[in-house]
Amino acid sequence: MQNWIKTLVEDARRNNWCTKTYCTTCGANFFRTALVLRSRDAGNIGLRLEKIDEHNKHYYTGSDERPASKPRLCDLPFKEDFRACVRIICRELSKLSQIDIVEIEDEMSWPPLRLIFCEIYNDDTKDLIRRMVPYDKPAGKYLASIEEHQRKVIANRQKAFEESEAQFIAAKKRRKMRAKAHLKRIEYYKKLGPRK
Repeated sequence: MQNWIKTLVEDARRNNWCTKTYCTTCGANFFRTALVLRSRDAGNIGLRLEKIDEHNKHYYTGSDERPASKPRLCDLPFKEDFRACVRIICRELSKLSQIDIVEIEDEMSWPPLRLIFCEIYNDDTKDLIRRMVPYDKPAGKYLASIEEHQRKVIANRQKAFEESEAQFIAAKKRRKMRAKAHLKRIEYYKKLGPRK
């Protein structure tokens, strides 16, 4: 039986779904929704989708060619549903071989595995993901590279913040010194009296 994540990526390629992480145009909604619906089907999870939004029930059905634009993992109202989907997704990710990962990444212009990990990875689930997708597995190595990249980004942002803060403090000191010098000049000219 083929890995359903590979099938999902193949469908995304065939139907031209966006897999860009944090896409500001479409939010990669078709792919993200298909991820939830396929994990629900793969794990026989009874997601309580009717609780998402009573006014948007038409979103919750859709065909594989054009899936619903909801539910995404972030839309699931119950933490247990979210964690159940994460477990099913992690189980499939841990089955991917290195060749599968290379094929998945080569098929799309934006890396779908990065989007999947960004969807499931948060403070509540990172320990679960690390247990289910160990670092010795290919998907675990992929996750480790994402985490390392994130650490570098955070360090660079912190360094840039500290540098900008130091520059701000130095500029503030310069302004203070200029203001003091200006006040001294005003006092000096006041002592000289009016010009004749």
